[in-house]
Amino acid sequence: MNILLIGDIVGRPGKRIIQKALRGLRLRESIDLVIANAENAAGGSGLTPKIYGQLLEAGVDCITMGDHIYRRREIDAILRRESNIVKPANYPRSAPGRDFTVIQAANGIDVIVFSLLGRLFMRPVDCPWTRAEELVADFPASVPIRILDFHAEATSEKQLMGRFLDGRVSAVLGTHTHVPTADDQIL
Repeated sequence: MNILLIGDIVGRPGKRIIQKALRGLRLRESIDLVIANAENAAGGSGLTPKIYGQLLEAGVDCITMGDHIYRRREIDAILRRESNIVKPANYPRSAPGRDFTVIQAANGIDVIVFSLLGRLFMRPVDCPWTRAEELVADFPASVPIRILDFHAEATSEKQLMGRFLDGRVSAVLGTHTHVPTADDQIL
């Protein structure tokens, strides 16, 4: 299975490149599933229903959010209604949005997608490690492919989460820092 993980679509330039390139990339690389963090897609902060629709139309299958999830109130209805967008699961459970979702890839295989926020240099949230433990324990065993978007400031925190969930999730996508790094690891 080929999965494309896209971190932090930022503003108009990020949206444009997705709209311009994603369909061709999916076809050329036989990509079965596209997961994108879109919490900065609306002018660099938040997401609107219009941009949400444009990203789906461009070929994004699942959207994860981060610390700017509630920056634009108009996204609230989408968060409550749609099953292909997830909030950071360590926000209060009463906050609008799903803690995780199950998305069917183009090849028919189901994939669990969830998001968590880090704590270092970020606004206070519930413990991501405690919440990860709870979620992973509750995931349906029939869906073995599990993708986490860990939206965090510190690379060290992202690496720690990868090691913490090693063997229990398929991939940890580290988003938020907006700086490309060459520290991918296979655990």
